[in-house]
Amino acid sequence: MKGVFVGLTTLDSVYLVDQLPGADEKCVARDFAMNAGGPATNAAVTFAYLGGRPCLVSAIGSSPAAALVHADLARHGVRHIELVPETSGDSAAGVGGIGQHGLQHKPAGARAGGIRGYGLPGAAGGGSPAHGKVPGRPGPGGHRHGGAGGHAGQASPVGHGAVLGHGGPGGPGGYGSAGGPGGHGAAPGHGLAPGHGLAPGHGGAAAGHPGAGPGGLIPAAGHLAGLAGTSYALPMSAVMVTALTGERAVTSTHGMVPRCTANTAAAAAVADADVVLVDGHQVDATVGLLRTLRRGGPPVLLDGGSWKPGTEQLLPFVDIVICSTAFRPPGFDPGADILDLLLRYGPFFVAVTDGPGPIRWATKDRRGYVLPPVVTARDTLGAGDVFHGAFAWMMAHGAIETDELVGSLGEASRVAARSVQSFGTRSWMT
Repeated sequence: MKGVFVGLTTLDSVYLVDQLPGADEKCVARDFAMNAGGPATNAAVTFAYLGGRPCLVSAIGSSPAAALVHADLARHGVRHIELVPETSGDSAAGVGGIGQHGLQHKPAGARAGGIRGYGLPGAAGGGSPAHGKVPGRPGPGGHRHGGAGGHAGQASPVGHGAVLGHGGPGGPGGYGSAGGPGGHGAAPGHGLAPGHGLAPGHGGAAAGHPGAGPGGLIPAAGHLAGLAGTSYALPMSAVMVTALTGERAVTSTHGMVPRCTANTAAAAAVADADVVLVDGHQVDATVGLLRTLRRGGPPVLLDGGSWKPGTEQLLPFVDIVICSTAFRPPGFDPGADILDLLLRYGPFFVAVTDGPGPIRWATKDRRGYVLPPVVTARDTLGAGDVFHGAFAWMMAHGAIETDELVGSLGEASRVAARSVQSFGTRSWMT
């Protein structure tokens, strides 16, 4: 099963402490772990652990810390496609960037016509036909359904040809590039080899001008060392987990990551997936990718940890939302039910998790709840990410009807419950 996970990647430093230090205090940790983090990232690792083939689409860059993240992803069998910072000059690098309005220009050899524009609720113009795995479900006009609202259905410059995002025969640098000391050493055109991102010189000297694949497309600028657009600092997180309760306190620099666009390699991965999970980070790139999906494309799951700027733009492109109790838009009436709001945006199945409490779910016609297992938590860091990765695994296997999705909530909660009984986001897998 193939899953694509779009969103945030961080490098997490996690400390197990007896208690959080107070002002001007120091403490000595009982245990320590360092690994890649972020909602989409941890979900992708979980998906791989359960037997899937995940592809993570995120901004990692080429800082020294990026090698640690790539090593962790490679160790757990997660392929990575780099998002391209909007300030990096995509066209100068020859990349078919994907922004708020889909693929921005047509690289040589791309198939003409094809992708219709998809709108958001309330905009003028005609909606687009339904195309998800739940055919014809009604909605306010957007990604997987027709109806009023949305941008007019104009043709996008690039369609889904077989060559989208695939490199040519390639040299030792992989991805159809000329190779060199900064290359990845990946399998030609794909970057699936275990050593992905670990080749000497990663982020150093450029691998030479990238070679064109069958359609003249350059699959992912962020995978070519030496591009200035990937030199930003990788987001870092410092996490303290309280030993007695398993509760965590997190400080992160992920707000410093530049806004990014995606590229044709990411679009090809999404089109070929059995499920797509998005975590609400990098809204422009995410919406651009989801706009490229057609009828019969993979179902899309949103991990709603918190409401972020642009979340309202993303919701009409999503089939299923599983959010936390902290997921609230600004000014939301505390007495209102978030499930009702989410259903009005277009998803057909929505749920709210509440730590060890009941998981509430709703569709247009039905409502209910699922009780997670009762366990003693040692570390709750990443439990929600693990839950979403396990739920995506069920979706990839065809869980799309209401009863199947309700059952998947229970299965995912059991996987997450296992993860909180050991320290760190990886140790439960051993």
